Amino acid sequence: MAQYIVYDFEPTGLCLLGDRPVEVAAVKIKDGKVVDTFESLINCGRESHPAAYAVHGIGLKELKSAPKPAEVFSKFADFVDGQHIVAHNGNGFDHYILRTELLRNGICMPDCKLIDSLLIAGSLRRPPNRLADLCQAKLFWFLIIKC
Repeated sequence: MAQYIVYDFEPTGLCLLGDRPVEVAAVKIKDGKVVDTFESLINCGRESHPAAYAVHGIGLKELKSAPKPAEVFSKFADFVDGQHIVAHNGNGFDHYILRTELLRNGICMPDCKLIDSLLIAGSLRRPPNRLADLCQAKLFWFLIIKC
C-alpha cells in the first residue's frame, strides 16, 4: 500500500499574493496508518484577517514564541522530501503556499509528487467535492491510496 503525506496550512487570509501561513500540519500515512506527524505554528509577523482568525483562532499573541518561516519550512521540506504529498484544493491553495514560502526562504523544493484531492474528487463527477463530504462518503482515503 502507498505511503503519502496529507497536509494543510492555516493562513492569515485568503489572498495568495499577500497573506502568509500561520500554521502547518501534516500526517504521514503508511499502510493505512499514521506513522509520523508534523505540526508547527509559524511566526510570519503578520496579523490574521478577522475572517481567517474566526476560523483558526491564531493571532499574534499565539505566534509570539513560534518559529520563523525559514525554520519551519526547512524542517517541513525535509519531512515531505521523496513523498507523495496531498492537499484538498492543493493546486489552488496549499501547494502554491508551499512553493511560495520555500522560494521566499531560499529553500529548494523537495523531491515530492503533489496531489490535489479536489481534482481527484472532481474527476468522479460525483458532487459535492468538499473534503468533509468526501470523508463522510469514505471516498477520500480510497482515492488517495489509489494514487
